Amino acid sequence: MDTAISDDPSLVSDGAIPFLRNLQQARINADARVATNSQQDKERWDSIMKPHQFAISEHLLLQHENKFGLEYNWMGPYIVIDKNADKNIYKLTTMEGVPYTSWVHANRLKIAKSNDFDHIWYHPTPARAQMRRDLALDSSSALPFSLVDSSGVDRGLSTVLGGGDVGHYFNESVKSEDTGFIHSIGAHFHLISIHFHLIRTH
Repeated sequence: MDTAISDDPSLVSDGAIPFLRNLQQARINADARVATNSQQDKERWDSIMKPHQFAISEHLLLQHENKFGLEYNWMGPYIVIDKNADKNIYKLTTMEGVPYTSWVHANRLKIAKSNDFDHIWYHPTPARAQMRRDLALDSSSALPFSLVDSSGVDRGLSTVLGGGDVGHYFNESVKSEDTGFIHSIGAHFHLISIHFHLIRTH
């Protein structure tokens, strides 16, 4: 669209021409201020929001995106075996050497802060399998055996949107008093969440 103001008096009256030219200049000045402010905001936020960069062989936790009930927010630890610095994505493997199936962006990762990397802390598949075995041995459980003896739990999606980590250990080989207590409490709350899920779906 042509924003030039015509000098033809047959199109615009003499009194309106100065006003329109001032308005046009005001719009140009406003656009320049908006562009300057946007650039300043970008530079400010770029300096604050520095992208995470992880090193090869670093131990990381992976965000658990398909949580069920009160499961932990993070899985792992994993080891970085390859990276694409341009796209900030990483190739991971478990502590046992099992590779993760796809590249993972840095926004789903965080550093695993511990000195204990002898075994995996938490992964939903073995944890859910162990829960089903525990339920199958518990004759007082009110849950139907069809759920206990199936992979239905693995397909459940969480209704929990946030929350902190309960702890980084969820492994039967960990026998300390604190982690045993956390494991027990976490398992009981997990069973309660499944029970209410069944009530809502029947």
